[in-house]
Amino acid sequence: MFFRLLLAFTLLAQTSFGAGGSQKENTLSFHLQGHETDGPKRVFSHVIENERRFFQKTPFISTKDIIAYRPFISENGEPGAVFQFSEAASKRLTAHTTQNQGKTIIAMINGRPVDQPEIFVDQPIQDGKLVIWEGLKDAEMTSFELSLPHIGENTKQWKTRVKELKAALKERQNN
Repeated sequence: MFFRLLLAFTLLAQTSFGAGGSQKENTLSFHLQGHETDGPKRVFSHVIENERRFFQKTPFISTKDIIAYRPFISENGEPGAVFQFSEAASKRLTAHTTQNQGKTIIAMINGRPVDQPEIFVDQPIQDGKLVIWEGLKDAEMTSFELSLPHIGENTKQWKTRVKELKAALKERQNN
């Protein structure tokens, strides 16, 4: 319990809420590598390690597919997270990573590419989870904390955690 609150305060440390303000819900999507020849209507470019790469504009997994997540702090002190997907999205993830080995996947959060090592597909992903190692902002993590259960957390535990976080945020705002 103490660790969860400590992690929450770490993630919330630089987030401030206005009086009566509500937290914006994140949009998260994962995009497969495409080809420049697919054209600007179907792909966007992004520079990774000084190399311009192209990714499909249409995500193969998006926010609606997320059923839970697990936050963590990376080795360099930045927030990261593991995202678990619905059964249908997990099957789609397995199919896409089976068919696209040797390509990369990029995560987009709230319309921006996440500055993380992109996900290199070297084998099928069969556990229904993807990791964003770093590059998430504190406000984005706060939104996930308030809107998603942790992996393995039941509904009662999730509601209790959210209630405690909201109370801690309110207390912090009042001080």
